[in-house]
Amino acid sequence: MYKEYLPCHILAPYVDRYWEFKGQTEQGMQIKLSTDGCTDFMFILESTVNHGIMMQPYHSYFIGPMNICSTLITSSGTINTFGVRFRPCGLSRFMKISLSELTNIRLSVNDLDTIFSDSFAERLFEEQGIQGKINLIERYLKEHLYKSDHTMDAQIAYAVNQINAHEGKISISHLMNEVNLCQRHFERKFKLHTGFTPQK
Repeated sequence: MYKEYLPCHILAPYVDRYWEFKGQTEQGMQIKLSTDGCTDFMFILESTVNHGIMMQPYHSYFIGPMNICSTLITSSGTINTFGVRFRPCGLSRFMKISLSELTNIRLSVNDLDTIFSDSFAERLFEEQGIQGKINLIERYLKEHLYKSDHTMDAQIAYAVNQINAHEGKISISHLMNEVNLCQRHFERKFKLHTGFTPQK
């Protein structure tokens, strides 16, 4: 029921993956969602699901970076959701957002100034097949990429890449030296762009 798809090379520095959760379920089925430091947009294409808030069909939702495990609860015998998972720092290339205030938060896109809207979920629903959905998302994101004057913080993006490359086994002082920032400035910028402290 759950499948993941990689983005094209142009979007790969910002988008971690696309994902689809689709199929027959039992009403009230609980699906555990892990924490990975990424930020998602979730598009509910059919059936209502509960993920801390009730998510309605043909609506779009923002899922902030999560540092606690959460559960998706189905409300019918089917589920049909599609998501875009942005890398830590990746979303900042498309929109100005402070993730430090949105950790463990789930919101309707109507409650936040985002690149997606509810009408986008409707457009995704109308696309036949997964490749059509991915093509629609990628056209849309590439358009925003070329129009946007937002930039990704190079120092923090580098630090995140180093943490991932070393599987978390790298000292914070080493990272601070590499990006040439004092501890206070480094921690503030890191939390602003990822929603987490470097230690987390």
